[in-house]
Amino acid sequence: MAEVTFAFTPAPELLLVNVTAMHAPRDPEAAAVELAEVAGGLSDLLGPPAREAGDRTAARLGALPYSTFTLSYRFHDYFADLTSTNLPGRGVMVYEHYMSMRD
Repeated sequence: MAEVTFAFTPAPELLLVNVTAMHAPRDPEAAAVELAEVAGGLSDLLGPPAREAGDRTAARLGALPYSTFTLSYRFHDYFADLTSTNLPGRGVMVYEHYMSMRD
């Protein structure tokens, strides 16, 4: 299961400015595949990330509780974040956040 939320500017514009997706915890292998797909898509669209920390391999994500990977893009009017965390007893949570900062 995934939860997706959208945020819009007030009326009358109603412009989409924020999208957040939280994917249900999954096993490290499935999370690693998902992270590779999303990170690859972001790289194709946006180029290299501004920041990348951690290891998104299944072995590393499943190695320790709270093992975390994060990937960030920053532009003057837009940012994107991809994060995963190994939640003890639940699995690896994958979180995507996209935000427009245009006036």
